[in-house]
Amino acid sequence: MKTTVAVLAGGSSSEHEVSLASATEVVRALVTRDYPTKLVWIAPDGSWHRVSSRRLALAAGATEFNPERILELGQAAPPEHAFHALRELDARGVGVVFPALHGRDGEDGTIQACLEHAGIPYVGSAVTASAVGMSKRLTRLVFTGAGLDMPRAFVPDPQFARRANARAVERALENAEIGYPCFVKADNCGSSLGVSRVTRRWELATALQNVRNHDTDWVIEEGLTGLELTCGVLGNSGGPLRALPPVQITPIRASFFDYETKYDAEAVEELCPAPLLDDEDRQHVEEVSIQAHELLGCRGFSRTDMILSAGRLYLLETNTIPGLTPESLLPKAARASGISFEDLIEQMVAYALDDAPRLHPAAHDRVSPQRPAAVEAGSA
Repeated sequence: MKTTVAVLAGGSSSEHEVSLASATEVVRALVTRDYPTKLVWIAPDGSWHRVSSRRLALAAGATEFNPERILELGQAAPPEHAFHALRELDARGVGVVFPALHGRDGEDGTIQACLEHAGIPYVGSAVTASAVGMSKRLTRLVFTGAGLDMPRAFVPDPQFARRANARAVERALENAEIGYPCFVKADNCGSSLGVSRVTRRWELATALQNVRNHDTDWVIEEGLTGLELTCGVLGNSGGPLRALPPVQITPIRASFFDYETKYDAEAVEELCPAPLLDDEDRQHVEEVSIQAHELLGCRGFSRTDMILSAGRLYLLETNTIPGLTPESLLPKAARASGISFEDLIEQMVAYALDDAPRLHPAAHDRVSPQRPAAVEAGSA
């Protein structure tokens, strides 16, 4: 019998709804492949709930989980309820947890630390890779320290980030030789939330107010023009890795790939394989994506965003839990390389179980002998 998988959905971040979309598709794929599956909903207030098994098929086809479908999981108050809930899932025979979560508390290492503490194997990157990958400041330190190109940026110290007014920021940008357009980005947000494109200096005040609504820390990057790309990688850091075909992203009704554009099929054109890349540039994109995956120590999968500008490839960020619907960028690239959505999700579980004995010495007892064969390694 295959191992039991608990899929975590929702969460307390601003990407709650995006997570629900990912989780329902992950559940559907696992049920299709005959995995015993438990769906756990984390409400916006951080409380954990379990979807009744008799409602599982219905919930897997929904975009919202109504309270009447939910059975309370655990009685402890936040944050202790997370550990209580995980212990209860462990007692119910869950062999691996699949965090289909996005944003703060789901993608930033928080839930990963809880799972480590509970000793439960889980899908996706571990604590350090998740935390560093979520932080734009820390990611910049890692990538530029390794000699990879990133857009020029102003990275304020925490006190300046919290207190500076627009005039002080304007002077700092002049000193850093960053002109307009530029991007003001919250340090710990995904899906382009907390990002503003500033084209004139008098727009800085509004951009600062927006970013501070999302995070106390932020960075400002120069706005490069060029070909927007993203490239997924499969495999556990330190083992065989496979780069998926790069995706070319062209916003149609917006000036950049913002939150609304990402989830409006008519507002963006996503082409895979990227038609404007020649073989040499495609190989470079794939090699750099693998390098980013390795530098952060990602496990299972990642997706790195970049821009090809004036003949140079600039990294923007690496996503450790990218969108996981069939039409999301990573699954779309996998499909272009011959990997179905169901195969992709099953392989993600396999990567977690393959790495489980290293992180959890007792985890070998959880591993099912009916794991899928590994995706063939090597850049494709």
